[in-house]
Amino acid sequence: MGDGEAETGPLATSWHINKFLNPVRDVAVLPVLHLNGYKIANPTILSRVSTEEPCSLLRGYGWNPPCLVEDSDPAAMHRTMALMETAVLEIRSLQQQARKSGEPFRPHWPMIMLRFPKGWTGPKEMDDRRLEGFWRSHQVPLAQVKTNPAQLAAAGGVAA
Repeated sequence: MGDGEAETGPLATSWHINKFLNPVRDVAVLPVLHLNGYKIANPTILSRVSTEEPCSLLRGYGWNPPCLVEDSDPAAMHRTMALMETAVLEIRSLQQQARKSGEPFRPHWPMIMLRFPKGWTGPKEMDDRRLEGFWRSHQVPLAQVKTNPAQLAAAGGVAA
């Protein structure tokens, strides 16, 4: 989920779901929080505070975030996302421990927190207007891709 969504009332409350999960009998949830800085056209709180603050907040809610995963290089980020497998293995280990003992406990479930710019890997700008890391990259940043050859090329298409 994006940081804008995470700050809405219903989703902000859903961070407490881990308190209802019984590792003996229940499935688990692996939340992925993307701090991209914007909700529609406004800044978010979680992306405007220090790197440690969202980690502390989520630890306080009972999650075990690996703190923040951030990089601007797609290849490096791809390698870093092997972290997803580590998180799944941690979930399985917690479940096996609980199921072997038959005793429910409330673990600090893993989660993943990412930070990279909104619109990352898309066009950085179009028509002298910033897109990447800016509110314009939300929803449809290239609205005239059908009629504007420059937008089509920026989207990776080929003009016919």
